[in-house]
Amino acid sequence: MNSRLVLCFHGIGAPPHCKDEVERQHWCPVPEFVAILDGIPRVSAETGTPIDITFDDGFASDFEVAAPLLQARGMTATFFVCAGLLGEPGRLSADQVRRLRDAGMSIGSHGWAHTNWRTMGDERALHQEVVQARDVLSQTLGGAPVDSVALPYGGYDRRVVHAATRTFSKVYTSDPGLASPHADLIPRETYLSHRWRADTLQRLASPRPVWKTLRQSLVNLYKRHRQPLVAA
Repeated sequence: MNSRLVLCFHGIGAPPHCKDEVERQHWCPVPEFVAILDGIPRVSAETGTPIDITFDDGFASDFEVAAPLLQARGMTATFFVCAGLLGEPGRLSADQVRRLRDAGMSIGSHGWAHTNWRTMGDERALHQEVVQARDVLSQTLGGAPVDSVALPYGGYDRRVVHAATRTFSKVYTSDPGLASPHADLIPRETYLSHRWRADTLQRLASPRPVWKTLRQSLVNLYKRHRQPLVAA
C-alpha cells in the first residue's frame, strides 16, 4: 500500500471579516480550490500517490462551498468539526453536519472549542475536548461512531498522544509529509495561500529526499515524547 498525501483546508472562499491576516492565509479562494480538485486525479496518477482531502474547524463554507464542488466531481472528504461550536455564526450547524455525512462525507472530531490540547492542564477540560466532543458528534450523527480526530493547532505531546490514540483509531496532525499506511499519527499538508503555486500539488505528492524525510521523522518523534506543556 502506498503512502498517501493528505491535504488540509480550512475555509473556502472569502474569509469572514473578523479573521486576522494569519487566519486569512488558511482560507482557499474558490478558483484555486477548483484547480486543486481538478488536478488531484492527474497528479495522483502521475505520482502513484493517493490524495485525501480534509477540512478543519467546521466553517459553514465546508457545506455551502466545498461540499457541492466535491460532489460535482464525485469526490469525498473528511470534515473535522468542533463539537462545542456547532451552530455558532459562520460555523456548521448540526443539520449541516448530518447532511455532509448523508452526502458520503466523513465526519471527525476537532475537539470541543478549538483549543490547543497541550494547554489543557485540567484533566476535566481535556476530557471535554477529547471524549465529550466525540460523544456529542456521535449523538449528532444518530449514534454513528466518530473514530477520527484532527488535533487542534496540530499540537501534541506524550499526554495528548495517549489521550487521542486511546479514544480514536485515526489521529491527524499538522505535520508535513506523506502518510505511511501504518502511521498512528497521520501527517497532513496544510493549505496556505502564500505558499501555494501551480506545481505545489505535484511537489507534495512526489517522494521526498531521504534526508528531508528523516529530519521530519526526528522532529515528530521529539514532539510525541516531549513533556506536556502544562502539568495536569
